[in-house]
Amino acid sequence: MRAVALQYAINPMTVSKAYNMLEVEGVLVRLRGVGMVVAGRRGVRKDKSKLAMPAMLSAAQVAVQLDLEHEEAMRLFELALSDTMAQARKKKYAD
Repeated sequence: MRAVALQYAINPMTVSKAYNMLEVEGVLVRLRGVGMVVAGRRGVRKDKSKLAMPAMLSAAQVAVQLDLEHEEAMRLFELALSDTMAQARKKKYAD
């Protein structure tokens, strides 16, 4: 932690606090005899779902406001998802 503090010219307590916050959030884990390391990818799927949920709720609210049937709302979502994924693939290969 001292090396990081020196490298960035910040207070060592600030670095310590940041590391502790990252540990609490599950980004870092403390290993005996090793120190802090980046945590494994456990929970990544859960985090992605948590991030996606507000957009899903928004889309669901629009479907309800438009009085769409469940099947129609799902068809529209699947169409939007397919189009978005195709665009992402095109962009990936264009870069």
